[in-house]
Order: sequence, then structure tokens, then C-alpha cells
Amino acid sequence: MKLITRLFARERLQHVANYLMLIRWPNLLVTVFTMVMVRYYLIRPLLMSEGYEMPIPLWVFLMLVLSVLLMMSGGYVINDYFDVRIDQVNRVEKVVLGSRVPVRHAIPLHATLTSLGVLTGLLVSLYVGTAKLVFVHLIVGLMLWLYSARYKRRPFWGNLVVAVLSGLVVLVVWLFEFMAMANQGIFIMNRAEFGWVNNAVFFFALFAFVLSLIREIIKDMADVEGDKRYGCLTLPVVAGMTTVKWIVTSITLATMLALLGVQIYLWLGSFYKLTAYYFIVVQIMLALVIQRNHAARKQDDYHFTSQLLRIAMVAGVLSLQIYHIE
Repeated sequence: MKLITRLFARERLQHVANYLMLIRWPNLLVTVFTMVMVRYYLIRPLLMSEGYEMPIPLWVFLMLVLSVLLMMSGGYVINDYFDVRIDQVNRVEKVVLGSRVPVRHAIPLHATLTSLGVLTGLLVSLYVGTAKLVFVHLIVGLMLWLYSARYKRRPFWGNLVVAVLSGLVVLVVWLFEFMAMANQGIFIMNRAEFGWVNNAVFFFALFAFVLSLIREIIKDMADVEGDKRYGCLTLPVVAGMTTVKWIVTSITLATMLALLGVQIYLWLGSFYKLTAYYFIVVQIMLALVIQRNHAARKQDDYHFTSQLLRIAMVAGVLSLQIYHIE
């Protein structure tokens, strides 16, 4: 009897693990980390310096995070649903839907996760005092569906949609906090401080957007064989691998130059540790992305470069902590 109970428990754990893999739990953790860092190391210090508490209490912020995670999870499920056959070519050893989770579960699971995400977003919007903010969740849900069903099979458009959504993860924290402040009448702070937080949030949103765009193009390069077989007109399929490698190099170099401009600005402002951090950690990592991308020949090479970009994104968010050490 104990053996049967143990086997049943192990089977249930494996079942849960399969669904966690389906919704890309490591990506969800990165999202939680990003939202927490933006709230507590960008927005909170500014408000506290002016004598204000956070306009949104912790439990409401956690609901906002949950709503984003639910929307993302639903997006991953529907993406795998539309890519079942392609994934059998591109990443057969990592396929979850159709091998570990039945395909018939995908649509109900997507609908449930997305509906819960929108509902949770509505509750947060009502607390903030602007019910219209729920349209952010509705638009995201629509974009995730269109991406999976249509745009990811077109050159560049799919990459652009994912990049915009990545930047939105940063912006949505400030959007809800800002609207809460507006409805609570918190506008006594001087405009220079508001300008600083707006610029900082925009910088990190843009940083997430660009690195996500590069990463999505590289992921398409890794998946080019399966995409060709099933008629997906991604950028590598349409333009060729050599051309796309130079596109990735150009975008990455432009990002490094823009970041260099930020570093000069920080150096002039006496933020020496932060300047050094961007150079030693982020800039060198982006240079390595260029080198590895041009040297890549196999699918695993592109996956490695993709992971480098993920680490660079996390490193960029971590710079918020470095700022407070100065």
C-alpha cells in the first residue's frame, strides 16, 4: 500500500512538473524578478525620498504580478499548441505538449489562464481606480494569440510582438503605480524627480525590448529547419542565415553604442560603480553575443547565444541594485 501511495505521489509530482515546463517557469521567474526590481529599486526609493508610501499596497502588487504571469502562461500554452508539429523538428527532446501533456488540454488551459489573468488585472485596475487599465491585459491576450496563430510565421513581425511585450513587463509596473498616484492626488513631487523615474523606466523598457528582439531573431535562426519545413516565413527563412547574422550584429552594436552613451552620462554624474558594471558585465556580454552568433553553426550554438542574451537582460535589471550601492 505504501509503495502504491509513493508511486501515485511521484506521478502527481511529475504531472505538475510537466505543466510547469509547458508554461516556461524559468521565464516566469525572470518576469517576477524584473517587476520586483522595478518597483522596489526604481519607484519606491523616489516616493520615499519625497515622504510618500507606495500608492499600491504589496498584496495588490502581487495580484498585478500574478495577472502578468497568468497572461504569459496562457501565451506559452497557445504558442506550443500552434507549434506542435514544428517543435517535433526543432526541439524534439524538449517537446512537452503532445508528449507529456495532451494536446487536447491546450485550448481549455489557455482559455482558463488568460481569463484568470484578465480577471485579476481587472481587480487590480478597480483598486487603482481606473477600470480602463484592464484593456492592457485584453490587448496583451489578443497580441499573444495573434503572435502564435499568425505573426510568428511572418518575417520580423513575430519578433517585434514579443519584444514589445517584454518591454511592457517593465512599463506596466510604473503604469499602474502612476495611475494609483494620479487617483490619490500625489503630484506634489517636483517634476525633475518625475522626469528621472520616467526616463529610468523607459530606459529599462527599451533595454528589455531590444535584447528581446535580438534574442527572438536568434531563436528563429536556431529553428530555421522546422520553420522551412512547415512554411513559416521567419526572417532567417526569407533573408538567409548570413544576412540575419549581420542584422543581429548591427542591432547589437547599436545597442552597445547607445549603452556607451548612457555610461558616459553616468560617469559624468559620478556613478563610477554603475558605469564599470555596465562595461564589465553587460557590454562584454553583448560583445560575446556578436562573436558567438557569427561563429554559430549548429542549433545548440544559437541556443547558447540566446541564453547569453537572457543573462544580459537579468544583468541589466540587476544594475538597479548597483545604483543604490553608489
